[in-house]
Amino acid sequence: MSPPSQVKRNTKQHKFIVAVTVVSFCATALTIFSFASDHWLEATAVLTERLQSHVNYGLFKGSIERQQLASTLKFPLTVVCDFDLNLCMYSCQQDLERRKVELKRVINGEDLDPCEQSKDYKRKKLSRNPQAKNFTKALALYKSPTRAPCMPSSIHLCCILFLSLQLTFSLMAFVCSGINMKWHPVERIFNIFGLFIWNAIAAGCCFWCLALWAAMFGSHLRYNIAVTDTLRQQLNFTSEGYASLGGAYYSVVVVMILHIINLALLFARQRYFMDGQPHNAVANNINIDDAEPRLEFY
Repeated sequence: MSPPSQVKRNTKQHKFIVAVTVVSFCATALTIFSFASDHWLEATAVLTERLQSHVNYGLFKGSIERQQLASTLKFPLTVVCDFDLNLCMYSCQQDLERRKVELKRVINGEDLDPCEQSKDYKRKKLSRNPQAKNFTKALALYKSPTRAPCMPSSIHLCCILFLSLQLTFSLMAFVCSGINMKWHPVERIFNIFGLFIWNAIAAGCCFWCLALWAAMFGSHLRYNIAVTDTLRQQLNFTSEGYASLGGAYYSVVVVMILHIINLALLFARQRYFMDGQPHNAVANNINIDDAEPRLEFY
């Protein structure tokens, strides 16, 4: 039977793992919220003082709310990309084919159907006039930050990939910390050593996701939020100076902080409880508490 001092120490160590598990769960839940949220960007698109639209969208979808006279019109937005030309926009058209046609019109410098007509959409052929398909002129707009009409699809895709990786490693940290609440796995990737790795990688993925989205916002979205209204050639709304980062973006900031807190808790446990134990209590650099059962995955 372990001495009373050892039991007390083990209880304190267990509390650290419980705290890491709770923080990991919160980080995972917030990441799922960020994925599903439509508030990575919030903006106002202005046509006149009396005709403005409130726009918000996430990584995949969003919405436009437009106040017209006494009524409010709401249109869904869905992202559509052309990876060959490295362009993305948020279209209010109702199906994938119409959204692709709308993106091609933006690239060709043609006018777009307003969102009010999206339900009564009549398929129109793209102009075959060579002058209308002046790709050099159309793509030249992307070199001017004040006229950057679309988002780079490469940055948008990387944001999604880094957030997906972050969710994976955040979930791994939660599962492994839960396992360590009950057992002490022999394998390094499943024990306390693995918790350092999962949380560190998750925090790094958060950082790159945030950095890329902020870079895209600073170079493109703060000038043009890349929705149907702001990309139209006629009667187009302007969003320059009216866009801001949404709540889902700052949720990822909180997730990164939570993973850093986990790392701090793990380092504190290592420093104040494990380093003070006799050397024979640590085998192969793996912190194992002999007072509780071990777990082997093979």
